[in-house]
Amino acid sequence: MVFDYRLIDQKQPFNRDRWVAILRLSHMWQFEGIFDHAMSVINREKLDPSDLLLLGLTCGVSQWWKAGYKSLIQDDELLSRETAATLGWDIAWKIASVREKWRATKQPTPVNRTVPGPTAFVPPAFNPPAFSSPSPFHGFTFGGQMASNQAPPPLTLDALIDASFDATGNPIWSEGRINK
Repeated sequence: MVFDYRLIDQKQPFNRDRWVAILRLSHMWQFEGIFDHAMSVINREKLDPSDLLLLGLTCGVSQWWKAGYKSLIQDDELLSRETAATLGWDIAWKIASVREKWRATKQPTPVNRTVPGPTAFVPPAFNPPAFSSPSPFHGFTFGGQMASNQAPPPLTLDALIDASFDATGNPIWSEGRINK
Protein backbone atom coordinates (compact mmCIF):
# COMPACT_ATOMS: atom_id res chain seq x y z
CA MET A 1 0.00 0.00 0.00
CA VAL A 2 1.38 3.39 -0.99
CA PHE A 3 0.41 6.41 1.08
CA ASP A 4 1.71 9.92 0.58
CA TYR A 5 2.06 11.10 4.17
CA ARG A 6 2.72 14.68 3.02
CA LEU A 7 -0.99 15.02 2.25
CA ILE A 8 -1.79 14.88 5.96
CA ASP A 9 -0.68 18.49 6.52
CA GLN A 10 -2.57 19.82 3.49
CA LYS A 11 -6.02 18.44 4.34
CA GLN A 12 -6.41 19.61 7.91
CA PRO A 13 -3.92 20.77 10.51
CA PHE A 14 -3.75 18.27 13.33
CA ASN A 15 -3.23 19.07 16.98
CA ARG A 16 -0.66 17.30 19.12
CA ASP A 17 -3.08 14.63 20.32
CA ARG A 18 -3.83 13.58 16.75
CA TRP A 19 -0.14 13.44 15.88
CA VAL A 20 0.49 11.27 18.93
CA ALA A 21 -2.30 8.94 17.78
CA ILE A 22 -0.80 8.86 14.28
CA LEU A 23 2.61 8.09 15.77
CA ARG A 24 1.26 5.23 17.90
CA LEU A 25 -0.73 3.68 15.07
CA SER A 26 2.10 4.01 12.56
CA HIS A 27 4.42 2.36 15.11
CA MET A 28 1.94 -0.45 15.70
CA TRP A 29 1.35 -1.02 11.97
CA GLN A 30 5.02 -0.42 11.10
CA PHE A 31 4.40 2.41 8.63
CA GLU A 32 7.92 3.81 8.76
CA GLY A 33 7.35 6.84 6.52
CA ILE A 34 4.32 8.03 8.48
CA PHE A 35 6.08 7.23 11.75
CA ASP A 36 9.13 9.31 10.79
CA HIS A 37 6.92 12.20 9.65
CA ALA A 38 4.88 12.12 12.88
CA MET A 39 8.12 12.02 14.89
CA SER A 40 9.41 15.11 13.09
CA VAL A 41 6.15 16.99 13.76
CA ILE A 42 6.09 15.99 17.44
CA ASN A 43 9.79 16.89 17.80
CA ARG A 44 8.89 20.49 16.97
CA GLU A 45 6.49 20.63 19.92
CA LYS A 46 7.40 21.19 23.54
CA LEU A 47 6.43 18.03 25.40
CA ASP A 48 6.27 17.51 29.13
CA PRO A 49 9.12 15.19 30.26
CA SER A 50 6.68 12.55 31.49
CA ASP A 51 4.79 12.65 28.17
CA LEU A 52 8.06 12.40 26.29
CA LEU A 53 9.10 9.44 28.44
CA LEU A 54 5.82 7.57 27.99
CA LEU A 55 5.65 8.27 24.27
CA GLY A 56 9.25 7.12 23.86
CA LEU A 57 8.53 3.93 25.78
CA THR A 58 5.32 3.06 23.93
CA CYS A 59 6.72 3.86 20.48
CA GLY A 60 10.26 2.61 20.96
CA VAL A 61 11.99 5.98 20.52
CA SER A 62 15.03 5.70 22.80
CA GLN A 63 16.11 9.34 22.41
CA TRP A 64 12.71 10.42 23.77
CA TRP A 65 12.57 8.13 26.79
CA LYS A 66 16.19 8.90 27.64
CA ALA A 67 15.51 12.64 27.41
CA GLY A 68 12.39 12.20 29.54
CA TYR A 69 14.28 10.24 32.21
CA LYS A 70 17.13 12.73 32.17
CA SER A 71 14.82 15.70 32.57
CA LEU A 72 12.81 14.07 35.38
CA ILE A 73 15.98 13.01 37.22
CA GLN A 74 17.52 16.49 36.98
CA ASP A 75 14.31 18.23 38.07
CA ASP A 76 14.49 19.80 41.53
CA GLU A 77 10.78 19.26 42.18
CA LEU A 78 9.46 15.99 43.51
CA LEU A 79 7.36 13.88 41.18
CA SER A 80 3.72 14.64 41.78
CA ARG A 81 1.39 11.84 42.76
CA GLU A 82 -0.43 12.21 39.43
CA THR A 83 2.81 12.00 37.42
CA ALA A 84 3.94 8.95 39.40
CA ALA A 85 0.59 7.26 38.82
CA THR A 86 0.73 8.10 35.11
CA LEU A 87 4.28 6.78 34.72
CA GLY A 88 3.64 3.74 36.87
CA TRP A 89 4.96 3.22 40.35
CA ASP A 90 7.93 1.08 39.26
CA ILE A 91 9.22 3.78 36.91
CA ALA A 92 8.53 6.55 39.44
CA TRP A 93 10.40 4.61 42.12
CA LYS A 94 13.35 4.03 39.82
CA ILE A 95 13.45 7.72 38.85
CA ALA A 96 13.57 8.64 42.56
CA SER A 97 16.31 6.05 43.15
CA VAL A 98 18.46 7.25 40.25
CA ARG A 99 17.84 10.86 41.27
CA GLU A 100 19.22 10.14 44.74
CA LYS A 101 22.31 8.43 43.28
CA TRP A 102 22.82 11.34 40.89
CA ARG A 103 22.52 13.94 43.65
CA ALA A 104 24.91 11.98 45.87
CA THR A 105 27.58 12.16 43.16
CA LYS A 106 27.03 15.88 42.65
CA GLN A 107 27.09 17.01 46.29
CA PRO A 108 30.12 16.81 48.54
CA THR A 109 29.89 14.63 51.62
CA PRO A 110 28.88 16.72 54.64
CA VAL A 111 31.70 17.32 57.10
CA ASN A 112 31.11 17.09 60.84
CA ARG A 113 32.24 20.48 62.13
CA THR A 114 31.37 20.01 65.77
CA VAL A 115 34.07 20.83 68.28
CA PRO A 116 34.54 18.21 70.99
CA GLY A 117 33.59 19.32 74.48
CA PRO A 118 36.01 19.34 77.41
CA THR A 119 35.03 15.80 78.44
CA ALA A 120 35.17 14.27 74.95
CA PHE A 121 37.91 11.74 74.21
CA VAL A 122 40.34 12.94 71.58
CA PRO A 123 42.65 10.17 70.29
CA PRO A 124 46.34 10.97 69.96
CA ALA A 125 47.52 12.00 66.52
CA PHE A 126 48.66 9.18 64.28
CA ASN A 127 51.91 9.80 62.45
CA PRO A 128 52.43 7.20 59.73
CA PRO A 129 56.03 6.21 59.04
CA ALA A 130 57.69 8.04 56.18
CA PHE A 131 58.66 5.98 53.14
CA SER A 132 61.72 6.84 51.12
CA SER A 133 60.44 5.09 47.98
CA PRO A 134 57.07 5.12 46.27
CA SER A 135 54.59 2.30 46.73
CA PRO A 136 55.76 -1.01 45.27
CA PHE A 137 52.61 -0.93 43.15
CA HIS A 138 53.24 2.55 41.78
CA GLY A 139 52.60 2.60 38.05
CA PHE A 140 51.09 -0.88 37.84
CA THR A 141 47.52 -1.31 36.66
CA PHE A 142 44.88 -3.61 38.05
CA GLY A 143 41.84 -4.20 35.84
CA GLY A 144 42.71 -1.25 33.64
CA GLN A 145 42.89 1.26 36.51
CA MET A 146 45.97 2.91 37.94
CA ALA A 147 47.05 1.55 41.31
CA SER A 148 47.30 4.98 42.87
CA ASN A 149 45.15 7.33 44.85
CA GLN A 150 43.47 8.76 41.76
CA ALA A 151 39.80 9.47 42.16
CA PRO A 152 37.48 7.45 39.92
CA PRO A 153 36.12 9.29 36.91
CA PRO A 154 32.94 11.24 37.68
CA LEU A 155 29.69 9.40 37.06
CA THR A 156 27.73 11.01 34.27
CA LEU A 157 23.95 11.09 34.26
CA ASP A 158 23.86 9.34 30.88
CA ALA A 159 25.97 6.48 32.26
CA LEU A 160 23.71 6.25 35.31
CA ILE A 161 20.61 6.12 33.10
CA ASP A 162 22.19 3.44 30.88
CA ALA A 163 23.01 1.38 33.98
CA SER A 164 19.53 1.81 35.48
CA PHE A 165 17.28 1.17 32.48
CA ASP A 166 17.45 -1.51 29.80
CA ALA A 167 17.54 -0.87 26.06
CA THR A 168 13.75 -0.54 25.92
CA GLY A 169 13.56 1.92 28.83
CA ASN A 170 12.33 -0.48 31.51
CA PRO A 171 13.88 -0.19 34.98
CA ILE A 172 16.64 -2.63 35.90
CA TRP A 173 16.50 -3.72 39.53
CA SER A 174 19.34 -5.33 41.43
CA GLU A 175 17.15 -8.34 42.24
CA GLY A 176 16.10 -8.72 38.62
CA ARG A 177 13.71 -7.12 36.19
CA ILE A 178 10.19 -6.46 37.37
CA ASN A 179 7.67 -8.04 35.05
CA LYS A 180 4.34 -6.35 34.55
